[in-house]
Amino acid sequence: MGFLANYGMGQDLSQTQNLVNLAFHGLSETQAGIGQCQAAGKPVVLSIGGGAGNYGFTSAADAQNTAQQIWDLYLGGSSPKRPFGTAKLDGVDLDVENSVGKQYYGDFVDKLKALYATNASKKYYLTAVPQCPFPDANLGDVLSSRNSAFDYVLIQNYNNPPCDWNGSPANIVDSYSSSKWTGLFPLSKLVPTFPSSSTAAPAGGYGPPPGIAQALAQIAAQNFGLYSVAYDQGNTASGQPGNGAFWSEQVRSLAGGGGPSPTSPSATPSPSPALGASPSPSGAACPKGGSGDSFCAGKPQYNAHPCTTAQFVQCVNGAAYIQELLGTPSAGPGPVGKTGQFYADPCSNAKFVQCAKGITYVQSCGAGTVWDQSKNTCVAG
Repeated sequence: MGFLANYGMGQDLSQTQNLVNLAFHGLSETQAGIGQCQAAGKPVVLSIGGGAGNYGFTSAADAQNTAQQIWDLYLGGSSPKRPFGTAKLDGVDLDVENSVGKQYYGDFVDKLKALYATNASKKYYLTAVPQCPFPDANLGDVLSSRNSAFDYVLIQNYNNPPCDWNGSPANIVDSYSSSKWTGLFPLSKLVPTFPSSSTAAPAGGYGPPPGIAQALAQIAAQNFGLYSVAYDQGNTASGQPGNGAFWSEQVRSLAGGGGPSPTSPSATPSPSPALGASPSPSGAACPKGGSGDSFCAGKPQYNAHPCTTAQFVQCVNGAAYIQELLGTPSAGPGPVGKTGQFYADPCSNAKFVQCAKGITYVQSCGAGTVWDQSKNTCVAG
C-alpha cells in the first residue's frame, strides 16, 4: 500500500499529516482489508516515497530513526498511535524518486533488517521499485551494497524509453542482461513490471499482451507485475486471446501461467472497486462499482457520490470506484490557487485543511493538539 510520502528529516511519522496516504480509504476499512489479504496468503507491504512528498534523510541517525518509527507504527513494533491497530504489515517497499539523502538508505535498510530479526513470528519483506535504467539514479547504491537484503525488486519497465516497450521487446530484454539487472539479482528476485494500459504510462511503455508475453519469455522471467490494478480492470485489450479478460489475465495466459504471485508483493497498489450499492435515500440508482457499472459514462475522474456525502466516485477507464473520504469534505469548492497540501482551518485551530486531487478535506488534530502552520503539523496546545 502507498504511499508513505512524508518521512525522514526529523519528521514525527505519528502525526496525522504524515500517515500513509490511503487514497481516501478509511483507517478501519483498511485495517480490515489488511487482515483479509493476509488471511488469503497475500503479504501487504508499505511503499515509502513515491513521486511527490516530503521525504529523504539528513544523516545515518535520521535514517535509523525513521526505520524504527515505521517498525513501531506499521510493522512488528509497538506504539500508542498505530494507524491500523493490531494489524501488522508484512514489510517495506522502497519507491524512492528523489535523491535527498540517498546515501543513507543503506543505514535505513540495516536498521530495518535488524528489527525484522527481533520478531521471528512472521516473514517480513523488503522490496524495491527502481526505474528500469541500470543502475537506478536514487536506489542504485543501496541495491548494489545491500542486494542480499532484498526479497523482490520490481523493475519499472515504463516511462523510460531506453528500456520499455517501443513496438518490440528488444529494449525490455536488454535491461535484464547480465551487465544490468540480472548481474545484480537472480531472476527469482526480479519482477518486470509494466503499465496495464496506455493511460497508466503517459510517457510511454504500454505493450499489448502478446508483446509483453514475448518479452517475459525472452527474459525467462518467473513473474511479472503491473501498474496498476485500477487501469488493468479498465483494459480488456479486445481482440487478443481471451477477449474480454483483463490485460494482466491475457499476459498471464500467453506467458504460460506466470503473473503476480499470491505470495509476493504486487506493484504499486491501487484502489479496488467497491462491491454493492450504497443505500439511496431518494430511491435513485447508486453506483455499484467495477467495470460493469455505467455510472462513469461521460464523466470526469472524480465525482460526488449521488447517495452519500461520506464517499465519492473515482472513474478510471470507464470503471467506477467507490472511495471513502479520509476527512470531512468542505461545503464549498476547493481553495482556489492553493498549491500546497496542508493549510490552517480558518474556523478552528484544532483542525487543518488537506487539499488532495482538487478536493478539500477538513481534518482534526489529535486530542490536546492544535495546528501550527509554521511547522506544518499539529503541536501540543
